[in-house]
Amino acid sequence: MELLIDAINIRAGGGVTHLYELLNNKCFGLIKFDKVVIVTQIDVFDTLPSSNFEIIKVRLSLVEKTQHVIAPVSVLRKKYDLVNVGLVFSPGGTFFSRKVKYVSMSQNMLIFESIERNRFPLSLARFRYNFLEVLQRRSLANSIGNIFISNYAKHFITEKYRQIGEISSDIIYHGVSHRFRSEPKQQRAIGEYSKVNPFRILYISIVNFYKHQDTLIQAVKSLREKGMPIHLDLVGPVNAAIKPYFYTCLEGCEDYITYHGKVPYGDVHNFYKAADLFVFASTCENMPNILIEAMSAGLPILCSRYGPMPEILEDAGIYCDPTMPDNIASQLKMLIENRELRQTLAHKVYDRSLQYTWDKCAQQTVRFLESIVQRREKIYETTDTVI
Repeated sequence: MELLIDAINIRAGGGVTHLYELLNNKCFGLIKFDKVVIVTQIDVFDTLPSSNFEIIKVRLSLVEKTQHVIAPVSVLRKKYDLVNVGLVFSPGGTFFSRKVKYVSMSQNMLIFESIERNRFPLSLARFRYNFLEVLQRRSLANSIGNIFISNYAKHFITEKYRQIGEISSDIIYHGVSHRFRSEPKQQRAIGEYSKVNPFRILYISIVNFYKHQDTLIQAVKSLREKGMPIHLDLVGPVNAAIKPYFYTCLEGCEDYITYHGKVPYGDVHNFYKAADLFVFASTCENMPNILIEAMSAGLPILCSRYGPMPEILEDAGIYCDPTMPDNIASQLKMLIENRELRQTLAHKVYDRSLQYTWDKCAQQTVRFLESIVQRREKIYETTDTVI
């Protein structure tokens, strides 16, 4: 029996990292299938680890890309003989078939949270999220197993679509690469910093409507105006729709706010090492990979109280409402001025981060996929006995 991984719609970001880490893990190499085949677009192929798996790289035409969205099985049949495939795993979460058995996965909550989608102006992007909700709901509702990457996501989606909650599922958290891990450094009192050598605040994320870099900028401005020697580093690509507004927000504060733009993923860990404190101001996440990276870097964290963030961080951070600049400023000020609290939280957050590993993620994924197949085989055996 073969396992086929449909990774055609995995193109960038956390989805590629997740796929790479699964395939690179020795545990996944021991999965109890006769053969494992990964179908991926050609531009992602070079990012995947060399392994014993069969990796089929495909270049899809615009027609085929559209066809894959509507009828993914027909596209896969053109690229691979599905006769011996016993299970398809769709980490992108848009696979659908009534004949081929598959396991789906949810990795994007913007698709399901209409309040967060509506932060976007009326645009093609907003329409796309609405359309993707239809596709992912169909995928999750017709699978024989689903993987969620946070309790929050599972609860939200299964409350919205009760039939999805009736399907076998597991919660499997993502992990964090070892290169991000760094023992907490000794925290210093704010009086030891100056405008020449400022206290460095870091926020890494795509600049987008639900990430709230604008309110964080306002909070930092207000604290600087009060004489606090701080510097904000912003890292991440900017969404085209928000770019003009974002650059307007940065005007007049170039001396103490630096926007570094998109940074190669292999270099991101250097920013964590240079920071004194991390802020995570997103209001919509499924499993916040960036948050656990900051946790593993041993940084004290001011975190959004929305979504799954309290589930991940628990009592190892300080929370704020990222939509309110005054609340961010007051929480930030309290945390910066309390060296002992920062030191305590840095150690606590680092210890908590140790539970998020790619080894654990790979092991749980393997067990779940194998359990789905075993359950199917038992059902068939019972059916045969009855007949």
